[in-house]
Amino acid sequence: MLKQNLSVTCFCFFLCFFAANTGLNSQNSLNNSPIFKGQSVNATTGEPLSFVNVGIKGTTIGTATDHKGVFSLHIPSSYLNNFVLFYSAIGYESGEILLSSLSADSVLTLRLTPTQYKLNELDVSAKSKVANGLIKAAVEKIPNNYPSFPFYYPFTYTAEKVVNEKLEKVSVKGQLMDSLGYRVKDFFTAYHSRSYVFMEPETIEKNKFAFIKGLTGMDDFLNFDIVGSHGNILSVNQLEKYQLTLTGTTTYEQDSVYVISYKNLEPSVTSTGDYYVSSYEGEIFISKTSKAILKNTTRVQSQKLALFGRNFAIPEGQKPMGTDVSYEFSTTYHLSNGYYQLGTLSVTAHYTQPNTAKVQFNAQLIVEGFERQTAQTLPLRDVLKSGR
Repeated sequence: MLKQNLSVTCFCFFLCFFAANTGLNSQNSLNNSPIFKGQSVNATTGEPLSFVNVGIKGTTIGTATDHKGVFSLHIPSSYLNNFVLFYSAIGYESGEILLSSLSADSVLTLRLTPTQYKLNELDVSAKSKVANGLIKAAVEKIPNNYPSFPFYYPFTYTAEKVVNEKLEKVSVKGQLMDSLGYRVKDFFTAYHSRSYVFMEPETIEKNKFAFIKGLTGMDDFLNFDIVGSHGNILSVNQLEKYQLTLTGTTTYEQDSVYVISYKNLEPSVTSTGDYYVSSYEGEIFISKTSKAILKNTTRVQSQKLALFGRNFAIPEGQKPMGTDVSYEFSTTYHLSNGYYQLGTLSVTAHYTQPNTAKVQFNAQLIVEGFERQTAQTLPLRDVLKSGR
């Protein structure tokens, strides 16, 4: 049975939803296809690389490596002779492999060579102004760069939680939909345009992972998708609260990428999405050519965890789910079929429970496809029926 621990929920339990009828046929066909497995590593150091895009070039079939650099990808047999496997990550040289040269039983090692950041010869003031302009340009381009129509995508969600050195984990599949796509939306419009369904996975009960019945924290976690949400570096009406610096440029799939570092000088729930935030800073990566946001990484310090999520206050008299909170979330996007699409969401968190237990939590959502849809056919929100 699922045991309780809402501290985890507070961060991101957009847990497990499963592909409904609209996506089941394509998923089932993939599930019967050969599986290619492997790991991505830094070619210089040999260290695993997390969240590297891996997929079939020219299609929507793809995945990303997990926080240990590991990936598993179903590839239809009909693609094995004429298609190419590609892999790429920001700040690294991308690579390609002919699928005809691979066998499904082999374990691949994808070696990516890092590229160096190039610093622009600008003074601090100029770097700040350029960074400000780039972020505003990126926000204006969102409706052009990202799907601004109804879509859904299947994903895999995995999480590991360590409480006083005791490990709990879960791995589940689901499907997320958006009836409006990545248009400029306020908080409430963004909330109502999203819907999701999930499966009641046996692996949760087997691994005794902590979820509470009906509460998955999915909406809270989806706020880490900064292109489709508010209360982050892309909220231009809050941009004056940020200290911005153009750090330099790097590369991504033959494109030059701007690297901008930021720090919120007046952190609040409005400008960060966290009610008890004390510090908020990170880096955002923007394509020089298209002005698309390709990646964002944010580091947060927060005083407390609330029951229902980061942007909620704790009712008077109720204890917080955790204190001394620090977490880092990262989001990646990649270009496929003419649009930049969500690739991964991830979070790593540390906090202290009311009983003084120390908690370390790691979770990730890896998108494994993309489909356009013309009508909303699934429940607005499904709830986790198991648990306690």
